[in-house]
Amino acid sequence: MWQDLISGLPWMEAFTPDYGTFQPDFTIEHTAHDLLRQLQQRFQGRRVHLVGHSLGGAVTLKMLELAPERFLSVVVSGSTVLPMGSMALLFPVMEWSLPLNQTPMMLALAARAMQVPPHHRAAFFKDQKSMTKKAFRQIMKEASNFRLSEGLKTCTVPVLAVAGSKEVEVNRKSAKAIQQHLPQALGGEISGGHHVWFAQKPQLFREVLEHWFRTKEVLSNPEIRPLSGNPGRLSLE
Repeated sequence: MWQDLISGLPWMEAFTPDYGTFQPDFTIEHTAHDLLRQLQQRFQGRRVHLVGHSLGGAVTLKMLELAPERFLSVVVSGSTVLPMGSMALLFPVMEWSLPLNQTPMMLALAARAMQVPPHHRAAFFKDQKSMTKKAFRQIMKEASNFRLSEGLKTCTVPVLAVAGSKEVEVNRKSAKAIQQHLPQALGGEISGGHHVWFAQKPQLFREVLEHWFRTKEVLSNPEIRPLSGNPGRLSLE
């Protein structure tokens, strides 16, 4: 889906790494180091804009912590950086029901709910069916334990943190936490947006990215609500 989304930004040289199937030894930090290596190979030290969604947003923030000098700006969407609370109690049930959710009927329903384009559904089904219980358990462990580091408090790279208004509460609060934690961060909420709001509203997603990359401001649009305490734009020296 990312390739379809960025095709609407032809002025950018975009790179969407394929990280393959999640493994039982997955860690956010290892993935961040590996993606930094891939970026170095692709862009040869040039600074880039970085965009991450959900668990990818946690990886994005870890990359920013490890090598802030490599980035022009960052966008994270639907990422969890706070304790999940009662949500974590559902993990064993989600793990137990994984085989059921990998049946053709459930995969088709998931693809429809996430608005996966028809030409990407075969790859989506393959990825979902490759998930093992052990890998799922490790991913949930990494996601639930991820927190913003103290080092990010001094990071001056501009960061935009967004979440859909219909996402789970912890993700919406996490966008606010990111805005408060990083000195050059802004936050916004996508009206009516679910976790994969960029699939619901692809044109809005492109507009948000392009406006942020060019101005470091939250796009002025009725579908985006700046978070409280958010000036709407950064004062960059």
